[in-house]
Amino acid sequence: MLHRAAVRTRWRMDFDYVVMPVVIVVLALIVDGLGLRYAFAVSRRPLRRGQKAIRLVGAWAAMMLASSVATLSAYNAIAMHAFWVKHPPAGEFEAVNGARMYIHCMGEGSPALVLDSGLGDDSMMWAQLQPVLSKTTRVCAYDRAGFGGSEPTAGPQDADQIVEALHGLLGAASISGPVVLMGHSIAGIYIRDYAVKYPEDVAGLIFVDASTPFQDRKMGVTMGGGPPPWLLQFAMIVGVPRLIGMCSSHGSGENTDYPVMKSEDRCRMYYPALAMELRAFGDSSGEASRRSSFGSLPVLIFSHDPFGTLPRKPQSADEKKRQGMWDGLQENLKSLSTRSRRIIVTGGTHHLFEERPQLVVDEVTAFLEQIRGTAPQPTTYGSTTRE
Repeated sequence: MLHRAAVRTRWRMDFDYVVMPVVIVVLALIVDGLGLRYAFAVSRRPLRRGQKAIRLVGAWAAMMLASSVATLSAYNAIAMHAFWVKHPPAGEFEAVNGARMYIHCMGEGSPALVLDSGLGDDSMMWAQLQPVLSKTTRVCAYDRAGFGGSEPTAGPQDADQIVEALHGLLGAASISGPVVLMGHSIAGIYIRDYAVKYPEDVAGLIFVDASTPFQDRKMGVTMGGGPPPWLLQFAMIVGVPRLIGMCSSHGSGENTDYPVMKSEDRCRMYYPALAMELRAFGDSSGEASRRSSFGSLPVLIFSHDPFGTLPRKPQSADEKKRQGMWDGLQENLKSLSTRSRRIIVTGGTHHLFEERPQLVVDEVTAFLEQIRGTAPQPTTYGSTTRE
């Protein structure tokens, strides 16, 4: 029953992949009907052959375009629904402040490790690491409001709001005791704010190529730059990623389901939730900055190599400058604790845990054992190393 309910919740949430495809199909039928009527009328008019041909070609082209978009959108929605019926979420749903939130826990032990995804991602992004890390302790990945299996909530999605939701979720899921928080990208802001608000509930922080407060202002970049969100959203709704093969992959190795499910998950985007978090980035930055030091709290920092594989070489002078500033902001994270270490992951991009999973697993496992006291403490606190 849980799996069926989970699938229904995931499907019911997807306005973009349920209502919009229906609307597109209805509009396509209207366009086709009007196009046929127009083509029939043109064929009966006493027009020159060239004029008649141009009008008929235009009418048929419009009808073919409308039919193609509707067919692709409908197929994308049906394929997506069929996939998630076959691969239901393995976790649980908990009620938090009137909304259902999704969390998936594996393994046993303490402190529990809580995984928080980057902007636009959901808990699926951790599916490669979570089973391996769960051999060491209890590992829980969750979806923030509006992402994955968690329902959207009203109000701004700033760090404080997100932290309160996570705190309620951990309580509802009976995850007790101080936890280790591991956040990727923008989630670095959120786990930092969690430690500000609930310091007694945090045993350690792990930043994975994490965002830092006010990085957009400091680096002179615009958060969420690129194509207009509405254009990207429309492309996702009509199934362009599926058309070009982004939703298809074949698994190999120990976890064969991971690349398959990741590819399918990539064909869903959570634009409303994504936009709300981006709009609140300034407020979130301020909230996470209310405390500049966490004393001797264990802190582990993973960063991509700023002058390595991201972005592709050769770098422009402006890009080198931005990467240098990013490197400096990552280095400053060490000032959060007297027990911090930073690792620059060579060969890793922003999703470095995918390119170098074994390195991340080894370092996180050692970090957890050091917190437990079952492994010797590092003699390299305050260091930055390349691995």
